[in-house]
Amino acid sequence: MHMDASLSQPEENRRRGKPLRRWFWIVGGGLVLFVAGLVANYQYLAHSSAPLMFDKPADIPKARVGLVLGTSRYINPRTKLQNLYFNYRMDAAAKLFHAKRVEVLLVSGNSYGPGQTEIEDMRAALQRRGVPAHRILEDPKGLRTLDSLLRCKRVLGERRFVVISQPFHNERAIFLSQHHGLDVVGFNAKPVRHRTLDVLREQIREHLARVKAMLDIFVLDTKARFPGKPRTIRWPSSRKE
Repeated sequence: MHMDASLSQPEENRRRGKPLRRWFWIVGGGLVLFVAGLVANYQYLAHSSAPLMFDKPADIPKARVGLVLGTSRYINPRTKLQNLYFNYRMDAAAKLFHAKRVEVLLVSGNSYGPGQTEIEDMRAALQRRGVPAHRILEDPKGLRTLDSLLRCKRVLGERRFVVISQPFHNERAIFLSQHHGLDVVGFNAKPVRHRTLDVLREQIREHLARVKAMLDIFVLDTKARFPGKPRTIRWPSSRKE
């Protein structure tokens, strides 16, 4: 009896190991597919958006609206550490406006809850850069990129406009726009190249946002959380500066 039990132990160990190996291959295969999907996702977004993104104002077709996609002024509000994504984005928006490629700048971000000041901060930053107050429109319910795009179409009635953000963000915005019948080009703000934890966090967030963008388009058919009502805009291009 002792010999039989001894001989059966390896067989028992092999049987126990089979489920573990099976799960190892399932999890490993899933990770490989996930990484491959991210790479394909990036390639697809970059390829489809590249012809519609520009670095020089002169290359941007004239439009009535430049949509400035929202971001926070500070990386950490408590330490008042400046967010370079914000600074470079405001620089780009002002540069495009002063080059007379757009008539107004629509600042769109999340100022819907207590303590949310994205819109106020963007407006103030643009005015410091010489953009007149009456040339700045506000959308405080641009909770995410898709909301900002769809609300520009719904509220302002604009299907053709310029999105202003960093290149990685413009790629995703143009991809979303194309699938909603919008005629959008992107003006690239200066990229943030500093290797910091905050930049890494932003890059990780962008990875996840791109996956969500694919789901929004091909699976969920996501709409704007606050669609908004169309409104009549007195375009200020006729006003004397």
